Amino acid sequence: MSRFRKKPVVIEAVQFDGTVSSEDAICQWAGAEVRDDGTSRQRIQRANQFGPLLIHTLAGDVLAQKGDWIIRGVKGEFYPVKPDIFEATYEPADRPGVPPAPDALREAALRRLLWLRHGCGIHALYGDDGEMQCSTCCIDFKRDPVEEIEERWRSAGERAVRAALAAAPEGETP
Repeated sequence: MSRFRKKPVVIEAVQFDGTVSSEDAICQWAGAEVRDDGTSRQRIQRANQFGPLLIHTLAGDVLAQKGDWIIRGVKGEFYPVKPDIFEATYEPADRPGVPPAPDALREAALRRLLWLRHGCGIHALYGDDGEMQCSTCCIDFKRDPVEEIEERWRSAGERAVRAALAAAPEGETP
């Protein structure tokens, strides 16, 4: 049997504390959805006057109880998660004063190094709005998989070496 690790994605979540103000805030946060027939409905609403929240999920309607976390998923969908599952699965993504995990720091440093030194020249690099891209080789150093970037970098380096060797006078090495 194969094993899998959950991809690190950032989600939005709020914990339902059972109060009317919590219900109102969650319902307002979720907003309304427009159905295929043009009608709309709230994505999350009160199930009854003093009870749980009714969440319209992709898999059907689900009740969220006091203490449950309401999550907006990567496709904009909403669903409840029990507190123990939430704690085991998620950690704050924006904790002030807490540095990112070492693996994330190493990957960010590697991506920046590859971006700055990949061989197309500084004139081809652009990084407005935090992007790290090259207009010559069309690599997105922030979003493309690191393995793909490294492979393209190695291939470009090998081509450059072959071209330099071919251009050198016979008997000389560049």
